[in-house]
Amino acid sequence: MLTQAIETAVIPHMVQAHRNDRAALSTPPKPPERDVWTPDPEQIRTFAFLLTERDENLSTSLVESLLQSGIGLEDIHTKLFAGAALALGVLWECDDADFAAVTLGLFRLHKMLNMLDQRFTADGETNRLRMTRPARQILLLPAPGEQHGFGLAMVAQFFRRASWDVTAEKAQSLVELRALVAGNWFDVVGFSLGHLKNFDMLRQSIEVARHGSRNPQIRIMVGGSVFVAQPSLAQEVGADATAADAAHAIVEAETLMLSLARTG
Repeated sequence: MLTQAIETAVIPHMVQAHRNDRAALSTPPKPPERDVWTPDPEQIRTFAFLLTERDENLSTSLVESLLQSGIGLEDIHTKLFAGAALALGVLWECDDADFAAVTLGLFRLHKMLNMLDQRFTADGETNRLRMTRPARQILLLPAPGEQHGFGLAMVAQFFRRASWDVTAEKAQSLVELRALVAGNWFDVVGFSLGHLKNFDMLRQSIEVARHGSRNPQIRIMVGGSVFVAQPSLAQEVGADATAADAAHAIVEAETLMLSLARTG
């Protein structure tokens, strides 16, 4: 019964919502480069629930239907997947889903992220970009005390598509972080922070990354729900830039590199 309800009600509803968005944009004064699509909170919550169901095809079919309707991979990643990861956390906090269900949901998100990334790069776009310039190096890691890593995994995929070499690590201590940045060349270090209780530790981590880095001109970026809610905290914690999502993170990182080249 659940499968039938999803196939006959939920998926068509989300696809139709996208078509309505396209219709609303049919006569704008300045046509956008691509359609704008944003799932509403209930759609995101529904997708999060589907990720925890026994039948994996429910969540996969929904994503495939959205892609077939013309929604771009970037919107799927930054809006649906990122929103679902947050929604899974809320389900856990509100006791609407247990630890096993949330873990299963995040595992499926990782799996779909990798699957779509392989599809995206099948046309050789990433290789073409790599031929135009030497790859830049970025280290992505959660702030000390942070547990969830799906957001960073998604950011890592976006940077790889943009021809960056990505190292994704989890330093257990400031000593490990110092060894990591001293032993490897990174152009940018990106930290993710989801809880203010870890703010001071992040500040210390940024200081260690700057002063211990093999690259004396290392640039620091921060992201996560804390900085989405209060972007001004990025400067307070000692970062050079922040971004609300994976796509904007690439723009900010490239901007940092360009500004460095100009001043260098």
